[in-house]
Amino acid sequence: RDKFYQSIFSENEINTGRQFEFDMAKAMILLCLPFIHLVIQLCSDASLEGGLPYLFDTIIGGPLAAPVFMFAMGFGMNYARKRIPRHYVRHAIGIGIAGLILNVFRFLIPLLIGYFTTKNYDYYLEPLPGRMLTSDIFQFAFFALIIIATFIKFNVSKKVMVLVGVVSLINL
Repeated sequence: RDKFYQSIFSENEINTGRQFEFDMAKAMILLCLPFIHLVIQLCSDASLEGGLPYLFDTIIGGPLAAPVFMFAMGFGMNYARKRIPRHYVRHAIGIGIAGLILNVFRFLIPLLIGYFTTKNYDYYLEPLPGRMLTSDIFQFAFFALIIIATFIKFNVSKKVMVLVGVVSLINL
């Protein structure tokens, strides 16, 4: 390796313990995400232009909560003791189930209550399947962990992983 790389990165493990700061960041995000989604769901689209709903949707929910969740997840994966594909798949399944539970509380229950209260099929039941399949940070994390587990299982090189990431960003 070259001198520049060695001046930045160490080959020795320096920090092998739990990172309390990242654990707290993940805990705060997991506590805040349902509240963020609740505020957004209870507000009409027009009210997301300012005030408290705008704060939760555009400032806390977008650039703060989701990226910090993914960064903390990646950081945890880097320092994980079990770095085997099965462990990542198990973790992905847990995150996927959390995403489904979030969609049940965010969409299924409120829309069913709305339908049984008003009997308005077009407004409440027609969009339900699409809403239940709505993608969120949990679904994104689920697929990211599955892809990483697949890369590890098939010993994909780091260059190919970076190429896949760049191509996926281009396709957004």
